[in-house]
Amino acid sequence: MEDNVVQIIVERIELKEIVFKRKAKMHKRAPVSVLQEERAFKYLRHIAEALDQRVFNDRQVIIHSLKRRIQDQAIAQKSDERDRRKDPGI
Repeated sequence: MEDNVVQIIVERIELKEIVFKRKAKMHKRAPVSVLQEERAFKYLRHIAEALDQRVFNDRQVIIHSLKRRIQDQAIAQKSDERDRRKDPGI
């Protein structure tokens, strides 16, 4: 779900950037408001990219912790099997 939100934000920012670049081209010298808005959208794009990176990093952390948990379970299972072989009464 976070991916969809980030993707929508990025798409909207890209569309707005296109519109503002066209506005700036219509004027030989871009009005101050257009330049300020363009700067604001660059900032928003930076935020969206940071969010996208954060989602990726969160996924990597989850994957790493799941792999670690699986490895720990495998080690515990092997040690249990060794204990059973050593002491069949357990």
